[in-house]
Amino acid sequence: MKITLFTTLALCASSAMAASPQLIGNYGKWSAYKADGVCFAACQPEKSEGNYTSRGDTFLMVSHRPKENVKDEISTIMGYAINTNAPAEILIDDKTKYELQTTPEAAFAKEDTKVATSMKKGMKLIIHATSSRGTLTTDTYTLKGFTKANEAAQKACKS
Repeated sequence: MKITLFTTLALCASSAMAASPQLIGNYGKWSAYKADGVCFAACQPEKSEGNYTSRGDTFLMVSHRPKENVKDEISTIMGYAINTNAPAEILIDDKTKYELQTTPEAAFAKEDTKVATSMKKGMKLIIHATSSRGTLTTDTYTLKGFTKANEAAQKACKS
């Protein structure tokens, strides 16, 4: 199911798709969107680190699909093919760690509700992951504006 969400969001983000996501609003560095029954809050990292020469777009998203009874689904597009055999994690405020489940295309939180709750209370989120070529990356996101963007996304999917 989560791979389907990634595919949907990737297609929505593509400029080639006719029906792109509708912006609900901007909240600090976070934005809320609605597209085809999926509402989500999304952000790009403030800082990306790693020994790489090129990398695609990177996003952190929290999605809601009420028709499927899905709320606060945490996912990230890393901008590279992910090494699914290497550990990947989210670290919130340098103290709370959560493991990520990976596919070659994206990573997903194993404990969506716990991560979303920590994100609402936190100030900074870091994602550590490894590319299929063995490059360790560190992406740092602000959580300022997350709560309002996530609430706006949830509200948009209820209407």
